[in-house]
Amino acid sequence: MVDSIMETRRFGTPGFIRFERGSLIAFQSLTLVEGETPLLPATVEGHLQNYINDTAGNSSFPFLGATVTVTDFDECQERTATCPYGSTCVNTPGGYGCTYCTPEVTISGGGMSTTRSRAFRLNSRFGVGANCTETRDVMYQWESLSSGGKQWQDLPGIVSTKADILVPSRTLEYGLYLFRLTVTVNETNTGVVVSSTSTSASVDIKASPLIAGILGGFRRQVGTGRVTLDAATLSSDPDGVISKSKDLDYRWSCNSTDGVCPALNGGTDGLLTVTLDLETLHSELTFTVEVSAPIRNSVSASQIIEVVRSTIPLTSIICDATYGTCGPKINSGEKMRLSVLCSNCRADPNKYRHNWTLVQTQGVAWTNDDWNMNILNDRSQDHVSFRAGVFNTQGTYTVTAIVTDSNTTESGSAEYSFTLNESPTVGDCAVHASNTSEGFFEIQCQGFSDPDLPLRYDFEYTAADVNVASVNSTAIINQHLLYSGPVSSTPPIRLPTGNPDDDYELEVVIRVTDVFGAFAVTRVITNVRPPEEVDEFVETVLERLDVDDVQQTTSSISSAASVLNVANATDVENNTRTEARDQMVDILEKLQVLDVQQVKQVSGTLEHVTNKPEELSDESQVKAADTLKKLEEVLTTKSSEVGTEELERIAAHLVTGAVNVLEASSESAEKQREEAQLQNRTTDFEKNEQATTTAFETIDNLALTMISRKNRDEKPTLVKANEFLMSLARSSCDGLGARLIQTQEDTRAYFQIPENTTTKLCVNGTVGSQTYFTPQNPFEYADNARDVRTAVLGLTVLGKGQKVFVSNLEKDERIESINPVVNKARLVNGTATSSNSGQISLHNFNTTEPGVAFYVRVIPDVSSDDVNVTLRVYLKRGAVVSPGDYSHNVTLTRTGYTSAGRPVASMQPFTWFLNQTALNISNEQETWALGIQRVPTVDENGQTSASSVRYNISITVSKCIFFNQTTRLWTDNGCEVGPQSTDEQLHCICDHLTAFAGFVAPNPLDLGRSFTFDLQRSLIALVTVCVVMALYIVAVFIGRRADLADERKRQKKAHKQLSKTTKGKGFLSHHLWVSVVKFPSNHFTRVQRISCCLSLLMSFMLVNIMFYRGDRNFLSKVTIGDIELELPFSLTTFIIGLESSLIALPINVLIVVLFRYSGTRQKSPKSANASKPKGKESYGVPRKGQHGAELVLPRYLPKGEDAESKFDAEYTADPSVYIEKLKKEGALKKVDTRYIVKKEGSKVTVTHKPYRPFPWWCRIVAWLLVAAIVIVSGAFTVLYGNDYGRAKSQAWLFAFLISFLSDVIILQPVKIILVSIFFKLVTKKTKVTPETISIIQRRMDVMEETVWERRRKKLLQLYKDRYVRDPVSLRNHGNIDNKSVSSYSTYGGDFGHRDEYSDQYLMSRRTSLNTSERSFTDVAFEKDFGRRDLYRDRYLSPLHGTSQTSDRTVSDELSVERADHPQYLAPLPSYVKRAWSPSNDDVSEEDTPQGDGYITFS
Repeated sequence: MVDSIMETRRFGTPGFIRFERGSLIAFQSLTLVEGETPLLPATVEGHLQNYINDTAGNSSFPFLGATVTVTDFDECQERTATCPYGSTCVNTPGGYGCTYCTPEVTISGGGMSTTRSRAFRLNSRFGVGANCTETRDVMYQWESLSSGGKQWQDLPGIVSTKADILVPSRTLEYGLYLFRLTVTVNETNTGVVVSSTSTSASVDIKASPLIAGILGGFRRQVGTGRVTLDAATLSSDPDGVISKSKDLDYRWSCNSTDGVCPALNGGTDGLLTVTLDLETLHSELTFTVEVSAPIRNSVSASQIIEVVRSTIPLTSIICDATYGTCGPKINSGEKMRLSVLCSNCRADPNKYRHNWTLVQTQGVAWTNDDWNMNILNDRSQDHVSFRAGVFNTQGTYTVTAIVTDSNTTESGSAEYSFTLNESPTVGDCAVHASNTSEGFFEIQCQGFSDPDLPLRYDFEYTAADVNVASVNSTAIINQHLLYSGPVSSTPPIRLPTGNPDDDYELEVVIRVTDVFGAFAVTRVITNVRPPEEVDEFVETVLERLDVDDVQQTTSSISSAASVLNVANATDVENNTRTEARDQMVDILEKLQVLDVQQVKQVSGTLEHVTNKPEELSDESQVKAADTLKKLEEVLTTKSSEVGTEELERIAAHLVTGAVNVLEASSESAEKQREEAQLQNRTTDFEKNEQATTTAFETIDNLALTMISRKNRDEKPTLVKANEFLMSLARSSCDGLGARLIQTQEDTRAYFQIPENTTTKLCVNGTVGSQTYFTPQNPFEYADNARDVRTAVLGLTVLGKGQKVFVSNLEKDERIESINPVVNKARLVNGTATSSNSGQISLHNFNTTEPGVAFYVRVIPDVSSDDVNVTLRVYLKRGAVVSPGDYSHNVTLTRTGYTSAGRPVASMQPFTWFLNQTALNISNEQETWALGIQRVPTVDENGQTSASSVRYNISITVSKCIFFNQTTRLWTDNGCEVGPQSTDEQLHCICDHLTAFAGFVAPNPLDLGRSFTFDLQRSLIALVTVCVVMALYIVAVFIGRRADLADERKRQKKAHKQLSKTTKGKGFLSHHLWVSVVKFPSNHFTRVQRISCCLSLLMSFMLVNIMFYRGDRNFLSKVTIGDIELELPFSLTTFIIGLESSLIALPINVLIVVLFRYSGTRQKSPKSANASKPKGKESYGVPRKGQHGAELVLPRYLPKGEDAESKFDAEYTADPSVYIEKLKKEGALKKVDTRYIVKKEGSKVTVTHKPYRPFPWWCRIVAWLLVAAIVIVSGAFTVLYGNDYGRAKSQAWLFAFLISFLSDVIILQPVKIILVSIFFKLVTKKTKVTPETISIIQRRMDVMEETVWERRRKKLLQLYKDRYVRDPVSLRNHGNIDNKSVSSYSTYGGDFGHRDEYSDQYLMSRRTSLNTSERSFTDVAFEKDFGRRDLYRDRYLSPLHGTSQTSDRTVSDELSVERADHPQYLAPLPSYVKRAWSPSNDDVSEEDTPQGDGYITFS
């Protein structure tokens, strides 16, 4: 670097600026501008500025405005730099540096030759000088160069920035590749590159041999006829160049000892079909297939076909390659599964018997003991699963499957032959101390060889400080992976501490594996002692770790953690231990894991770090659990790359780490709870809950992965980590009966599943189960965790890749469990006196939880002469019990006990079990009294035994609970204590296997106790109900006044204006609580809304108190300084409120719908007339339609059949009669009931009707429902309050208020949206089009013409009957001005019939129904006709007749004489003319509508 710049300006090469010591700025093109500082590297910017300024401080520069190009001078290359011995010169911008941290990099595995079907790894070995003390960062970059390539390239899809590189299979094409690794060392603080070094290595990618095979085994039996040989299923190209097996080249041949081979036609796609005739019967045919591909060597496979009768079972053997290894050359270190298939066997599993035999080299057959030890299932099944490592002798093995028909006893057989892949030759290994002070060792091996290259060297060790979980189905002891690579030695690496009980000896296991999986093992012992300064060693190790080098990082952390694990507590403080483990977990969380080998390394390291639960902080618990979950996901994704044996070994490490996290979380939560109780404060278990949940997710996912490899009816896989036991099993559904499932026999814990339940749980023909047992409560973070006093059992049904949730089982389907009791009840002594003495031995005890069962055990202290001891036990709530005052009693003997006069078998003598139903304990705190007396007995000699007996008694209070993941609480919903419960075990009967998804069953109500009313106990509930009712009464008074005010407003304003004021308020009007204070519609009143609110509130209150659980801590607490606050909301409170709302909502929605959508009650004609003032008749009162829309009808209307009127005329003033008449005559059509029609003058207005489909009496039903709900809810709320007591009721009230607010804020808006969507779909409206209005207009016109034509005829008939025949009467009342009428014709004097006045009647056309025009509304049968003559200038126009001119005059009487009708007609009265007169005289005949029409009035 440049230290100083001379003030004297020197210029060397033109265009360059040279500083003192010859350093130049590296390749920067600068434009120097006055007043601006050039943009230069930070290291030389200040020096350049000093150079630019002159001695006077002016910012002048001779090249101002010019571009100056500068370059760097490499002092290291020019050899002008001077560095100390052992250091390396490093050129820097503007100078140079000397460093001791130059990396030395080599690549392990270079020069190997491997096939394209195999993944391979190249490891880097990185080192720096011993004098390198700077804090540094190391960066890695891998590149590749193919043969014939011209430039280095990044590897696509491969992580190339780590110390090691993993190249997956089928990634590279065939050929030679160079791999270059560039390692760059940077200063941590400045980021300056200190040094950079590159190295390269070659890898030759070759083609893999093709795979050939014929499905069915080495030998199988077939019948005559068509037979297919399948080579396409087992043949393949492992390199993937030819992706489909049918594209390979197949060549078939046949060989037979008797020369009866069939013709071979086809088979080029791998499937050869031949016809075996009777000549081939009892022959053995050997079929061989040769598989080849372009530029690939051919391979072949053979199968012996034995032609037999078709009546025997025709069998073949299949090997499951996904489970483990398969022939013809197997890997002895993996499991193998063979299954027998029968092509002509029926589906009945009990019809056939299976048997397996195995013959080794030189004819040595397995014995029964060999089979029992070496397989994982029963030998008599249709499959057999071999353990790993059972085939250890070179040679050929032949497995024979024999299938026998139970009815015919005929047998068929098939054979499967295989050889062993020879293991590598075992060499020698040694451990050398590389740097003792730093704890580095090197392991070097030699002498291992194998033809199947390349070899992989796995360096493992047996940890002294960690116990890895054991798996009963694995063949070898599980070790920790230290280092893995393609070469026979390790770089300098740290080892964990040895066993302190054995002079710190550490066993190192070297496993060398060839390309096909065969391995050789050797062991070496070394001593690894802990350092003297533990904390200094741990600090040194952790500060120099490189997260990009997974193997060095894991080995170093394992070494440091093992030192902490074996060190004495006095060597390192607890805080230092915890901080160190926190740092270790942080580093492991940052590692990027790529394959299953790294999963094994990192999980093994986590076992060391988490081995001391008390030293693991809550944050580290969460991070460790997250890291384990990430490792489990990688293992699950890459599980197809390993066999079942290797999968179970790696899973064991993950389970160990997860169990360590569970123990740490449990201990931490318990410790925090105890400290919080001592300090009288609350605590938060969020971290513990998160860690426990994630750890269990890891275990459950591992269980799913492991059980996917299990076949039906194999022996259970047992995983044991510390005291945590997990059992995995898969059973077939064929002939499935009751099952006993347990983790391990010595735990005495198991599950009993009934037969009908196991049948229901079948998934794809099998039932998978995961069972775990742990004596420690893993859910210690639950608020009621201290209720757990036994071991914790878990049972989960596993399907294909997922859990099967089981709940709500019927009574005969419920699952039973037996759980051992660790802490037995305390024994208390007493003396039982004779019942004749009148005395009783009294014992008092308390219960602290509701819903418990009792188990009473009495141990009498009797001699051999007094064996017939009988005791009578009395039980009662309270402090006192006596033979005359008790609730339960029993007689105890040596053989059992007698209850309710009948004997009941007992598991032990002098024991008594009382279940939860019999006790019905609903309070948290109750006192019980138990009394014992001796019952005098008479022996066979007539001697009476009535002396006092001393005894010991224990009372065990039991309750079955399970952990609810939703509420995070232990609860007993769906479980009850079974009769097999004792003081040593707990018998539980449950209707589920998993939690109820947050649903809480209702609390039972003891009606007998509740009706024993106690004001003190029920005060809270009673006051709550009374307050609600009082508020309702006040609200009704206020609401009624508001309703009356609304009605007055409506009378003053038009409905159209009113509707405008309520637009946009639909949402608020549908929110039940808010709509009470808003302006309601004219149909759903405020009083009705308030009543609906009362119904909802009371029903919500009842359901909430039914579902309330007093044993829960609903409210979360937070501590701010010394102030402790309770949060007014919790998830549990919300869940119960949600449940209550969902139950109470439907009936209340029904009530609201009935109120809102009920129609208006129609008034009868009598009731309408009765409301009129006496002596007056109303002819023009506007009438409202059925749905509230106004419709104005004429006051003068045709009457019904039974209507009465003056002068016996057929008209009336009652509008309802008119509409009924139109309905009967068919003038109203249903199609138009969607609209409201309103006619004003010649204009028709059409609007949609409001949707009210229910009849008027539905409102009465709604009122009855409101009353019933309020009464029932109020009564039962008070009863529950009396049953709960004051304290529990007070807690319920607060929880209820929180739940109620959630209903108002959340559920009511949701209800509005759902109801609105529903009614929008049901009452979908159509737009009122102009065509619709036109049609209705024409219907109205035609209807009016028809109605008024009938009226005209009736009036003319009335005139004829009353006045024409009595001219005097007419003249006495005549007041007829000059009106002109056309002449009339009469026929035969029958004046009133229509056929006699067919075309000569006068027809008036009425076009308005609006009362404001009053063209016909004032017709009245009064003597004074003239005073209502409002239409003096109107006249009657004939429908047909002579034309009239405007100047024509006529007389006031009908004096026109006709030749055929000489009768004179008297003048028409004015009221008749008014009744005929049209409102518009300009209506022409052409405007008169023709035909029939209909209109609907609503």
